[in-house]
Amino acid sequence: HLPAEPLHPLVSSSPPPPLRASDPINVAYLSPDLASPSHPLPYLMSSVFSLHSPPHNVTIFSLSPAPPAQRFGAPAHPHVVSLDPSLPPLSLALSIASRSPDVLVDLCGHAGPSLPSEILAHRPAPRIVSYMGFPGEPGDAYLDYQLLDAVVEPERPGKRGVQVLRMPGSYFVTSHKDRAGERRDRGELRRENNLPASGFVFACLSRADKIDPATFLAWCRALSRSPPTSVLWLLSSGPLMEANVRAVFSAPPFSLPPSRLIFAPLVPTASHVSRIAAADVFLDTPAYNAHTVGCDCLSVGVPLLSLLKPEGAERATEDTFLERGPDTDKISGRVGASLLRAVGLDDLMVAGSLREYEDLMVRCAEDERFWGEVAGRVADIDKLELFDTEAWVRAFEGKLREIVS
Repeated sequence: HLPAEPLHPLVSSSPPPPLRASDPINVAYLSPDLASPSHPLPYLMSSVFSLHSPPHNVTIFSLSPAPPAQRFGAPAHPHVVSLDPSLPPLSLALSIASRSPDVLVDLCGHAGPSLPSEILAHRPAPRIVSYMGFPGEPGDAYLDYQLLDAVVEPERPGKRGVQVLRMPGSYFVTSHKDRAGERRDRGELRRENNLPASGFVFACLSRADKIDPATFLAWCRALSRSPPTSVLWLLSSGPLMEANVRAVFSAPPFSLPPSRLIFAPLVPTASHVSRIAAADVFLDTPAYNAHTVGCDCLSVGVPLLSLLKPEGAERATEDTFLERGPDTDKISGRVGASLLRAVGLDDLMVAGSLREYEDLMVRCAEDERFWGEVAGRVADIDKLELFDTEAWVRAFEGKLREIVS
């Protein structure tokens, strides 16, 4: 367990002197995942670092002897420093502190190895911001801020462990626009993925461990109420998972035909993003939302359907979990609604209850006029705020200027 206070604070814990509005800001990022070819972080943030404006001097500290998996702009901007993770945390903290960052952004939190936290406990910067890596309240004494938004972290009574910096739009950043290619023919994609040429395709290509029993039963109920040509397309996690899911799907009270449940294998990221365009709607998992995958589907014009229960909603005592579904009070269960607000679909595709979520599934498959309105709003990636990475960076820089001034 980490101590409540840093062992060797390299920077005073008292408030640092403010910078003037004309002063440049030295911004540092710390991550153990930037050299990973499969981790979503470099995929999401590859465009971010080089989009910082000149008053911001950017340094990326990569906790890996290997070079980053992505190219983050011109060689001189930003500067990438590879740190050897076999060195003691204090030694690594000293390396970071030697570059005098005004703000250090932790891109890992409790979602990876403990080394970043051990480094940060030595407080190598006067201001430390938690972002992206850990979708929950970190509660660490060495953190000063957490970057979120008003959907994932609304104003609530009670004291929070760290101060929240709320972005004006979604806190979730993407680099999808720089990777967007020509969209492939949907008919061709459906043939390749064993999907019906016609008929509504409900997809959830998130990890199977994100699917809770109440939500899956709601999907089955919606399928039983939808046109018989509609299908459910899930990401497979192996033969046992497929057998268990099929057993519920085909058993009473649903007794749905096996042909209406189709499994997708794991594929490389580029193929994964491309094939999502074969779906009509992507079903969010309320207990732990689609984060990167939610962005993937919206980037290829596939709407997301999410659940966000009203703040302070009373839980009916007679309801069981299978009837009411997961609560959505945690950050990880609110990201889908944040993404939908950033693409202008929060009024149509964010359900307030599990029953409403089920009804919206059915409406998407049956109401052509409604579905045309939904699909039309995400048809053009160039018009969606969620994928305007440069605007996101400008807004983040505004938050940085707030905390150093």
